[in-house]
Amino acid sequence: MTDFLHHVLSSLSALPDLWHIQCLPRAWRSVLLAPFTAVCAPLTEDQEDRCRQSAIFLQSCPMAMSLDLASLCKQFSKVEMYAEALGCLLYIPAQDKIQALLDLQCHVAILDEIAKVEQSGKQMPQADKIQAAVFEHLARTERYSTLEDTKHFASMSDYFVKTKNIKGLLKRALMANRVGDAIDMVNLYSGYHPDTPTTLGQDSSGVAKLRSYLKMYKLGDLLQYVPKEPRQYNSETTG
Repeated sequence: MTDFLHHVLSSLSALPDLWHIQCLPRAWRSVLLAPFTAVCAPLTEDQEDRCRQSAIFLQSCPMAMSLDLASLCKQFSKVEMYAEALGCLLYIPAQDKIQALLDLQCHVAILDEIAKVEQSGKQMPQADKIQAAVFEHLARTERYSTLEDTKHFASMSDYFVKTKNIKGLLKRALMANRVGDAIDMVNLYSGYHPDTPTTLGQDSSGVAKLRSYLKMYKLGDLLQYVPKEPRQYNSETTG
């Protein structure tokens, strides 16, 4: 029955004139919640794929905004699929509920799941938006350290460089004596944004570029954390 409903709803999603049918929201809800009726964490790979199909199918729903997506989010959370749970909330969007979900400290779990799904060649709906929401929450709460020693630190750094918002992460890196990370960010920033004004040439040391960047963008209070003499730094150097 669920498979039949899935087929019918997929067909109706291409027929706007029929979207007013009163039973459609109930039918969508039934199909989206069906995979959760007899499962609990930890899920098997097959169960996980079936539950994720609800997130994928939701993308084709023409009335997603009128559905109770908070309930679907709760179902994903119950089976510890936090990435999809967050994805549901991004449709609304419900900032208070997004905050509550991420306050569960599931940032790494969400990013791990996205990486796992993408590496397997499967589809993760709204992966970029989910990842961005995680990074933005870490910035608002100044919890950059959550990802410092994980494989996701580079992605977080890359995100803030691309969005021209590295001040918070740069400050955290320097205060944690991770000068190498700070230098990497400034170098990456210059690469992504070649129009960025600079007073130094390309041959200048990483420390010199870092100090110049801090002065130029009025972050002089952070200079106390930067050594005056150049040393050999890389992304694994913490000071």
